[in-house]
Amino acid sequence: MQDVERQALLAQIAELYYMQNMSQADIAQRFGFSRSKVSRLITESRESGTVQIRINHPVRRDSALEGRLAQAFRLQEVHVLQTSLYNEAQSLRSLGRLGAYYLNEHLTATSTLGISWGTAIYEVAQALRQRNYPDFRIVQIIGSIGYGDPAVDGPELARNIASVFSGKYFTLNSPVIVKDMQARDTLIGERHISDVLALGLQADYYLVGIGSTTPQHSALVRAGSVLAKEMQSINKLTGAVGDICARLYDENGNFEGIDFNQRVVGISLQQLRDAKGTVVGIAGGEAKAPAILGAVRGGLIDVLITDDKAAATVLELDKE
Repeated sequence: MQDVERQALLAQIAELYYMQNMSQADIAQRFGFSRSKVSRLITESRESGTVQIRINHPVRRDSALEGRLAQAFRLQEVHVLQTSLYNEAQSLRSLGRLGAYYLNEHLTATSTLGISWGTAIYEVAQALRQRNYPDFRIVQIIGSIGYGDPAVDGPELARNIASVFSGKYFTLNSPVIVKDMQARDTLIGERHISDVLALGLQADYYLVGIGSTTPQHSALVRAGSVLAKEMQSINKLTGAVGDICARLYDENGNFEGIDFNQRVVGISLQQLRDAKGTVVGIAGGEAKAPAILGAVRGGLIDVLITDDKAAATVLELDKE
């Protein structure tokens, strides 16, 4: 049997078994197979990836930390994940589900959502509930990383989220980091790019990752957009602790005077702060705490999705 025919058979049997709750005996009778053969085909459908099983454990929140953070930094909403039962990978997936819960409750059929990039946003996209929103719009608000895993880059995330909502997506055909301000201005002057950025400024909601500038934890360094030595030099010179939309800021959320930001193609932090739409920042883990603290001190986000480890560390750092 050819591979395509084999895959089609696996999919057909898996659908009968998992989706239509048909017994292995009934499937065997329908196809003229033995029951043991049906059992082997069902097993093969899982091992080959034809069937993917996702177990959604209940997401637990820490209301005490949520209240303290919301009050301390005047945030619209704070959602804090309890991580005591999770390893690092499980925490990231659950953080994505927490972000998805927020968006599922707030996005409407005519909403426009602006997104940056990253693994946390990827996990949000994976957990979103399927909708039939043909007028829904998803907009990439910074250029593409272009390195590493394309699944966590802006264009693929925009396409995936648009698919979940059966909506429209708009991507930026540009790298996120260019060599200098002149190159950035040239790209932003291109009609397609300027049109997408203008649409992004009209978004009802923004979903942005909060990144660390510590080289060993920096997604920009990991993706190859910035060299570790360059990031160390920038941090020393400017006091940068975090990035949102690839733009750097210090412990108080100040971003002025950081030359690196002039090389970024996308919505600026000033534009994001002035936008009428709600800015939802997502990040977890103790390593992200300085970046989260700078973001909330600077009023760069309106809603925070994080975990208890990051939340507790943010509050401790704020006392210093």
